[in-house]
Amino acid sequence: QGFWVRGERLNGKYDYMRGFSSTVLGDKGMIEVLGEGGHNLLWEGRQCHLVLHREGKSSITFRNELYDQYKANRSEPPEELRPQFPLVRRAAEAFAAHAIEKEGFEADDLIATYARQAEAKGARVTIVSSDKDLMQLVSDTVLMLDTMKNKTMGREQVFEKFGVGPEKVVDIQSLAGDSVDNVPGAPGIGVKTAAQLLDEYGDLDTLLARAEEIKQPKRRQTLIDNADLIRISKQ
Repeated sequence: QGFWVRGERLNGKYDYMRGFSSTVLGDKGMIEVLGEGGHNLLWEGRQCHLVLHREGKSSITFRNELYDQYKANRSEPPEELRPQFPLVRRAAEAFAAHAIEKEGFEADDLIATYARQAEAKGARVTIVSSDKDLMQLVSDTVLMLDTMKNKTMGREQVFEKFGVGPEKVVDIQSLAGDSVDNVPGAPGIGVKTAAQLLDEYGDLDTLLARAEEIKQPKRRQTLIDNADLIRISKQ
């Protein structure tokens, strides 16, 4: 995890929060961006602030306290991968980056925090990752870049994937769950059905409050029986 900043030179001084586009990086794509050739994605023709985020040393986060089965299905990383972790930090330092990580939080949490803070200060932000969990952050000034596919994702691409805008991605995932992270969601409710429900009821809280109005008996009972798990999934 690192934080590299280069500001636009104004009136003989460097202004670090004006005239730049920020890039917030997840682990995926980090080497491609910092390595040979990939850095052109960042530096070519623009001033940048660069933030690298990695997970802390512990895999336990506040979400495990909310739901003890969170990511319980994941195995330990391969032994041959472990020695590479310090090399990532060294690579960041070689590019004048500073390490940023926080125990108890995931890299996604830090990425979201930095992206929102930069956006609030008027920055344009690019999140270099293909992680669907980060698509909730997409806005008119926040984009995602999948370096593996060389694809930029904005609001339109998020809608194509989920059937809703970025502001409802969390609600979609709360209903549909996520087998990768062992997030339960509601059994039998997929992304398409979740999008239909949110289109009809507006948001997750309203949907759960009015679940008894749903006409399909099985779908109605699923939401009523699993309301608590769905709310936990949103965390």
